[in-house]
Amino acid sequence: MDKVLGIALALIFGYITYRLFKNHTMKPRKRMWLMILTGILTLSSLFGPYTSDSSKSTTSDKTQTSKSKRSSKVDSSSSKSESISASQKSSSEKSRSQSESASSQSKRAADSSSKAASSSESKVISDTRKKNDQQNYDKFLTDVKGIPATTNNTLTDAEYDADSGTLKLMLTDDALDLSDASLKSVVRAAWNAGNNLIQNDGPFSKAETPVSVTVYDSTGNVLAHSSMFGNFKYDAEK
Repeated sequence: MDKVLGIALALIFGYITYRLFKNHTMKPRKRMWLMILTGILTLSSLFGPYTSDSSKSTTSDKTQTSKSKRSSKVDSSSSKSESISASQKSSSEKSRSQSESASSQSKRAADSSSKAASSSESKVISDTRKKNDQQNYDKFLTDVKGIPATTNNTLTDAEYDADSGTLKLMLTDDALDLSDASLKSVVRAAWNAGNNLIQNDGPFSKAETPVSVTVYDSTGNVLAHSSMFGNFKYDAEK
């Protein structure tokens, strides 16, 4: 549209210039200046639109270039920001991974230390228990020999059979002349003495724990023994 208008104005100013050139009635100096003016206007109208388009194009190119540069800067800034963010994220993840690894190692070390301490403590307890059990058993064997004295010789002999786990007590023959009720009472007292000795001197190791008390006379007859449940069982019924 600007080009069409420029051509129309160029034709008009060109025609005016031509009329001035043919007009010889006007003063030559004045006519020359008017022709120069109309000539300039003609040229301006003719080339102005193209110059404007070129200027617009140049301005548009500059604007586009500026936008492109800004866009490039924004992309570059965004890329740098993303790169920094990715680097920070990677650093954070690495730091967290190192922290978790250190925590895991610390926990494993603590668990290992705790297990070692527990194992050491268990071993100490086990060793102490074995030592105490052995001491109790040794004391029991010594005390067995002293049973006759503690019963005023109602029991004349006492021995422990480790193979069967039986404490054997020999009753004096004088007790055999007693009545049935009195004999049973004496035999029970003898059995209780042996059973109490086991209870008082224990505990023992499983392999050395006495399981039974037997009372017998000098001829080997069993007068009483421990039942399956560890109770007194009288065997001298007449």
